[in-house]
Amino acid sequence: MTVDKSTLKTALDHVPEPIQEDLAYTVEWLKENCPFDVAMIWLYGSYARGDYIDEWHVLDDGMISEYRSDVDVLVVIHGEVTDAISDKMPCVLMTLQDQEELSAPLHCIYESAARFNNALSRGEYFYQDVITEGMLLYDDNFELAAPQIITPALRRELSSEYFERFFAKASQFHRMFDCSYLHNFLSEAMHNLHQMTELLFASYLATFTLYKPRTHELHELRSEVKKLDCHIEQIFPSIEEQDTKDFDFLCAAYVDSRYIANYVVQPEVLDRLAAKVQIFQHWVHKECLKAIDEFVPEENYSNGYELYYPLMDFEDFKVKPLIEDLLKESERKLEEVRKKVKRIENEELQRKLNDAGQGDDGK
Repeated sequence: MTVDKSTLKTALDHVPEPIQEDLAYTVEWLKENCPFDVAMIWLYGSYARGDYIDEWHVLDDGMISEYRSDVDVLVVIHGEVTDAISDKMPCVLMTLQDQEELSAPLHCIYESAARFNNALSRGEYFYQDVITEGMLLYDDNFELAAPQIITPALRRELSSEYFERFFAKASQFHRMFDCSYLHNFLSEAMHNLHQMTELLFASYLATFTLYKPRTHELHELRSEVKKLDCHIEQIFPSIEEQDTKDFDFLCAAYVDSRYIANYVVQPEVLDRLAAKVQIFQHWVHKECLKAIDEFVPEENYSNGYELYYPLMDFEDFKVKPLIEDLLKESERKLEEVRKKVKRIENEELQRKLNDAGQGDDGK
C-alpha cells in the first residue's frame, strides 16, 4: 500500500523568503552534485511546522545572543544503503552545508529509499513525522509506503529495543573509559568518552523518536535533542567560552584522539567533561525509562530493566585503586602471612627439637 501523494504538503508560504531561496538552492545543488540517484528531498522540523526560532538580543554584559533554528532537510536515495553511499554521502552533505550561498544553518541527513519505506511500514515516529509534518521539496516518482498506525504497545516495543541496544553500547564505552582513565591513558579515555556520549545521544533520540541520525558530530546530536528538551543546554551549555571550548574538544576527540600523533589531553579538561557526561548519562537513563513506562503504564518496563554496567559515579571512581594495585596489595599481604606462618612453623620445630635434646640448646 502506497501513499496518495496529493495529500503531501509542498507549499512553503509560511517559510521566510530567504529560507525558501536556501531550499531551492539546496534542491538544485543536490540534483547537480549528489553522486547517487535522489528519490525525494524533504524539509522537516521547525521550519516545516512553522515553530522555528530566528531571534537575537543583547545580554546584560553587552554581548549579543543569537539563535536561529536549523533548516532540516532529509535526502532519500534510491535503493538500499551501500558501502559507497555510506562512505560518500556524509562528505557530500558536509560540502552542501558549507556553501556560502546559504543564509541559515542547514542540517542535512540522508536515508535509503528501502530503509525509509521500511521505517514507515513499521510506524517509526521520526519518518511518520517527516511525511505528515514535512514539506516535499523534490520527488523522482518514488512510491512512498503508507505509514502504519503505531499503537502504544508497538511504540513501547520499538523504543525499549532501541534504548537497550544503544544504552548498552554506551555502557561498553563507559567501561573502557574507566579502564583507560585509571591507567592514565588519557587520549584513549577521551576517545571512549566521546563514543559513550554519542551513544547516549543515540539512546535518547532513538527512544523518543525511533531514529538516530547518521552522524558522529555531537553538535548535531545536541541540536536534535534540544528540539525535544531544552534541558540539554543545562547539561552541555554553550554560552560561557570555557563550556564551548570543552564541548568542542569532546566533539573533535572522535578523530583527533586517533590520528593526531601529539594529541594532548589536559587532565582537568577530561575531568570536567567526564563530570558532565555523568550528568548526561543519569538524565538519559531516567528520561528514557520514564518515557517507555508511559507508553503502557500497566506494564512497568523500568522495574525489570538491568544495567549492563553501573551508572557513573565519577568522584568516587577517581579515588578507587586499580585492580592490579589491589592484586599487588593482596599478594603483599599474603606474602606477609606466609612469612609469619613460616616463622611460627620454624619456632615450633625449634621448640620440639629443644624438647628432644637435639636443638641448639641441647648441643
